[in-house]
Amino acid sequence: MKHLYLRRLCALATLLACLNSYATSAQPATQLQQIRLDLSGSLGDFYLLYGVDSDPAHLASVQQRVTQTDQLLSQLAEPTDGGGLNSLQQLRQQWPAYRTLLQELAHSLQQQHSPSDGSIAELIQLNCLLTRLSDTLSAHYPPLADPLALLQSIQRKWRYIEPSLQHYQQDNVPTLVNRYSQRIIGDLQQLPTLAQPSQ
Repeated sequence: MKHLYLRRLCALATLLACLNSYATSAQPATQLQQIRLDLSGSLGDFYLLYGVDSDPAHLASVQQRVTQTDQLLSQLAEPTDGGGLNSLQQLRQQWPAYRTLLQELAHSLQQQHSPSDGSIAELIQLNCLLTRLSDTLSAHYPPLADPLALLQSIQRKWRYIEPSLQHYQQDNVPTLVNRYSQRIIGDLQQLPTLAQPSQ
């Protein structure tokens, strides 16, 4: 039983670790979905730094998302139609401003310096703009398959609770972590069903 548990745990860890590398070689819709996840996650990491604590893990997560988004934006295939190409160009043009401000504010919080309300408002505004552009751009790529979307959902939930799980010895694991872990288990339980052909 112990060995079976360890095999399942290793399989889950491998799945979660491979999602990031898969996104860099997958279809454009998958890459764009990962960009959208990183946009949402980067703002979540900032809120953790700002409202919870200055844990270096949050700063590391911010940098990981920034690096991944840089890579995905450079690799994202250009849509063939003018509207999609324009949206992609705007996304690439606006991203550096958000990236720079996010990194500056994150490092400032790490050093126990409180950012101004104006800079936080600007960060949120840029994030909303990038999210709208990515939403618009998504209409110009083929949609994701349902199983892949489910895996993306699992990754999003896992990234949200991962810092708390890594530091469970120092902090009490909040109810939110318990709830999200149950949702992850529920999503994982659906995967074999999705993989089976319909009868």
